[in-house]
Amino acid sequence: MMRCLALSTGFAIASAVYGDAALEDGETKSDDDVEDADEQKEAAQIHQMAPLELTKLIASFMKDAQQEYKTLTGQQKSQKAKAKASESKYYKDKKSLDALADACKNAIPKKNANLNSARCAAFKAKGNSRAAAMMQVENSWPSWPKINVPFFGRRRATKSQKPVFKKLAQMKKKKGRKSQTDYKKSAQAYKDFKGRIKGAGFKIKVVPHVVRVLKPMLLKQMAKLKASPMYKKIAKVIKNAPNITDVKTLKAYITMKLTAVVMPAIKKVFKFLEKKLWAFVMPKVIKIKNMLIKLIGLIPFVGGHMAEVASNVFNKVKDFLQKAVNKKLNTLATFIGKKTIATASKACFKVVNAVAKRLAPALKFIKRGVAFLKKATAATTSNFNKRVSSAYSKEHRLAKKKAPHPTHIAQVAQAHARR
Repeated sequence: MMRCLALSTGFAIASAVYGDAALEDGETKSDDDVEDADEQKEAAQIHQMAPLELTKLIASFMKDAQQEYKTLTGQQKSQKAKAKASESKYYKDKKSLDALADACKNAIPKKNANLNSARCAAFKAKGNSRAAAMMQVENSWPSWPKINVPFFGRRRATKSQKPVFKKLAQMKKKKGRKSQTDYKKSAQAYKDFKGRIKGAGFKIKVVPHVVRVLKPMLLKQMAKLKASPMYKKIAKVIKNAPNITDVKTLKAYITMKLTAVVMPAIKKVFKFLEKKLWAFVMPKVIKIKNMLIKLIGLIPFVGGHMAEVASNVFNKVKDFLQKAVNKKLNTLATFIGKKTIATASKACFKVVNAVAKRLAPALKFIKRGVAFLKKATAATTSNFNKRVSSAYSKEHRLAKKKAPHPTHIAQVAQAHARR
């Protein structure tokens, strides 16, 4: 009986030992599977968040441009009618003024020429004006002796009439100046209005092309972004961790402290990376912009106005690209910050089994040193950098295939100007 008891006890111990060993092997495999699944999930998240979210921004810009174009085309008839009315008034006033001037000219006497005739009432200078004083002086000048000049065709003005005719021409010009100025302003306003319609249509045509030109060079630089591990700050937080008995409370406290320390530092790093990115990309953008403005400016009649529109479009596109890049870098900074905090927390809080594997696991806090934390966070950051680089390189290749040559925008502008 004692022998049977010993055998049964031995079998129980053996089954417990080998059963636990098998469970541990199984658990190791499941942990690896979990880690692989986490890595795949992280890679998928980065590839999903990597593309620049330009669709909404471009759609908003295009909607505004289309609304502007619709509004302007709706106003075109009234603006044209206003310009025609101004032109008609100018030519009517000019014709009337010419008739008055001719009537006055015919009424000016050959001797002692003056503007005292009733027909010259429209051009007669007021008594206290400078013109009246000059006319009085001119009329008081002594007349030259008569010289018999043979007549050939049109009768010439006499010596007395010449200064009066000159003065009449000046007064006629002065009187018609207001009407001429109004007509020129109206004609220029309608010309500018037509230019605005061309510009609004040009915006609709050219914005997608400008985005496709600028996007690849931006993505190429974003693929070179490299985040750096924050192990020193993390090690300082772990070193100064307080003695809290409840491990879960300690974990929550350390996570809070790490978030307060790591997040601002990572945001600062990404802000610096953004400045470097635009410092590299902006000269190329300005170079393309100047080249296109020069090409568009050569288009006859509307080139100057469309070059100004192209400049505004470039500035607008640059603004919403900057907005998209800034938003994307903030998202990536938040992602790597959370990932770094999770890595540090996982390194310092280990799962231990109290009695048996079937019982609920407990946490154990381990104060890790700088070297261990450096290795752990460096691996996380390195994986993040590789995945970001891979995602943006892939997007860059796709964008480069769709990108037209910058001169294509000038060709679009020329085709639009000929319409």
